[in-house]
Amino acid sequence: MKKLASYILEVVILILLMSLPPLFVWIDFTILNINVSEWSLTELTQELALLASFGILFVKTYKNPQKSGFLTLLMGLFLVMFIREGDYFWDKIMRGLWTILAIVTFFITVYFAYKQRETIFPSLSTYWNTRGFGYLMVGLLTVLLFSRIFGTGSLWRVILKENYMGDFKTAVQEGLELLGYLLLFYGVVSISKKTQ
Repeated sequence: MKKLASYILEVVILILLMSLPPLFVWIDFTILNINVSEWSLTELTQELALLASFGILFVKTYKNPQKSGFLTLLMGLFLVMFIREGDYFWDKIMRGLWTILAIVTFFITVYFAYKQRETIFPSLSTYWNTRGFGYLMVGLLTVLLFSRIFGTGSLWRVILKENYMGDFKTAVQEGLELLGYLLLFYGVVSISKKTQ
C-alpha cells in the first residue's frame, strides 16, 4: 500500500511539473505581456531549476565525498548550462563573458572530478538504475536535443507557412526546455535521496 501511494504521489508530481511549462508560457504572453524574453517567468524558472539542481548536488557532494566524482561532473554540467542560459545577462557585463565563464567552469569541473576519479564509476553505478536517473536523463535529452529539434524555426516555417511567427517557435522551444529542466530537477531530487 505504501509503494502504491508513493507511485500515485510521483504521478501527481509529474502531472504538476508537466502543467507548469504551458501555464508559464501563457502567463508570459497574456498576463506579463513580455512573451518569452530573458525576464520571462519561463526563462527565470529554467535558471532557477538549474541553480537548485546544482545546489542540491553541491550539498550532497559535500556530505558524501565517497560519491563526489560523478556528482561533481553533474554539478559542473548544470553550472555550465546555468551560465549558458544566462548569456544575456553575462553579455551585459562583457560581450562573450558567458563563453569564458562556461569554459573555465568546465576545466575546473574536470580538474576536481579527476582528483576524485576513483569515485566516478562507483557513484554512477549507485544511481544508474534508479528512476531518478531516468528522469534526469530524459530531462537532459529534452533540453539538449528534443527542444532544439522540435523548436527549430525551419520546422515551424514549413508547418505554418505564411502564418509563421517567431514568437510561436520561441514559445514551443522555451516551453520544452522548461519541461526538460523541471524533469532534470525532479531527477536530481530523486537521486540525491540515494546519498543519505
